[in-house]
Amino acid sequence: MLTTTHSKNVPTSLDKEVGLAYATIHLQVLEEAISNTIKLVEKSLVMVVGLRERAECRDALLNEPLISGLATGFALDRHVIVTAAHVLSDAVDICVVSLDGEMSKAQLLGLDDRWDVAFLHLDRTMDSLSTAIPKVGMLVLACGMAFGSLAPYYSLGIIGGTFASINMNGKIIEGLLKSDAVTVPGMSGGPLVNLRSEVVGMILACSRDAIAPAYAVPINRIEFSYRILKKYGRVIRPRIGIKVLSLHNRREDTHRGLIVIGVEKGSPADSCGIDVGDIIMSINGVELNSVEDLWNAIDESVIRGLSYIEITFYSRLQRKVNKCYIHLTL
Repeated sequence: MLTTTHSKNVPTSLDKEVGLAYATIHLQVLEEAISNTIKLVEKSLVMVVGLRERAECRDALLNEPLISGLATGFALDRHVIVTAAHVLSDAVDICVVSLDGEMSKAQLLGLDDRWDVAFLHLDRTMDSLSTAIPKVGMLVLACGMAFGSLAPYYSLGIIGGTFASINMNGKIIEGLLKSDAVTVPGMSGGPLVNLRSEVVGMILACSRDAIAPAYAVPINRIEFSYRILKKYGRVIRPRIGIKVLSLHNRREDTHRGLIVIGVEKGSPADSCGIDVGDIIMSINGVELNSVEDLWNAIDESVIRGLSYIEITFYSRLQRKVNKCYIHLTL
């Protein structure tokens, strides 16, 4: 008499039911996390309206020719909104509209041209969100006012890269997050948030009339800029004059740091004797292993009010480690 036995690797109907139950539970947890995140984000989210001339917000919103640009913004601090600077390039006046319909004028505090970030001051108080360092593989929501409406649009995706570049109006912006979360026109300046309701970036929508993946400025870059703005009343970017790439080889017998792939003629780096092929090892004694480390070191030097930075580098031609000092004009 023949008998049939089940292999341990072949799922039974009970296994499938248990698996489906677990999948359903995980889906419910994910949906709940998304729902809770949206509730918190909406307390921070605003529509930013650039006006071609000074006018009352209510009148301007009913008069389309007065509007020079529409974007999304979110609260970075109790009275500070961040948004995409390019949307306000032709604006003489700025209005901010929250999801409850409240309208108020905003004052431009400062711009960070490197990252296309504008900082706005509001007299009213807003709820700001916590922030987190973005990581590849992180689940995120792209949030914004699609097509300039007060009906927020949300798209789920993952962060696929943390050093992407885009060409925006002829200017290359690098060091951006890239996510497969979808963005549409009007979402520029909106937050990219994880499912713990923490902001990880600010969206830079690079297409005016099409659906596009979410490129975003990492929130830590915006926070550095805001700290500099609060200290000096403007965002200061010292000119060093080098273009670098990270060394991916982490073997102990090789130099760590950033390899120089370009030096601007007549720049402080050029005056220091730094050349293409040299390796930037540290700034002010802080070891550099990524381009972000370089940006952090320079920003921290500005925030500390240092008059110069010490650069330690390995000279490819001299085959030795050198040090040089670059003056910071603050």
